[in-house]
Amino acid sequence: MRRSALTWSLVVLELFLAAGGLYGGLSLISDPTGAALSMPSQTVLAGTPFANFLVPGVVLFAVNGVFPLVVAIAELMRAWWVRYAHVLVGALLTGWMGVQVWLIGLSAGIQVMYLLLGLLILTLAAATWPDLPPRHGGGRWASHA
Repeated sequence: MRRSALTWSLVVLELFLAAGGLYGGLSLISDPTGAALSMPSQTVLAGTPFANFLVPGVVLFAVNGVFPLVVAIAELMRAWWVRYAHVLVGALLTGWMGVQVWLIGLSAGIQVMYLLLGLLILTLAAATWPDLPPRHGGGRWASHA
């Protein structure tokens, strides 16, 4: 079966996200001060539970780096669970950006770009969602007409 343009778009967007997450995460893990990314931890992280960028870097690396890479590869391998994972990638990125803006405020255009990317991934994932089989036996949502 051929993949749709929407599915290929998801793969490309997830690979883009993975590249940024891996790079940003590794940068913050290797230099938790944030200086390598021009993000001084003393000012950016003031008022947050973090003294430096080590924990956010590990989470960034895993959640927005490794996970979307695994999902993109799983799509190419036609894993049965990948449709659910596409939704999770978009939800995790959108949630990550929401928490980030809540903790440190909206301070850079890249935050808006990644929030929009998360919403776009969610939208494309919903558009490619497989048809669910109909319920049988008059379950909770069955029509009683």
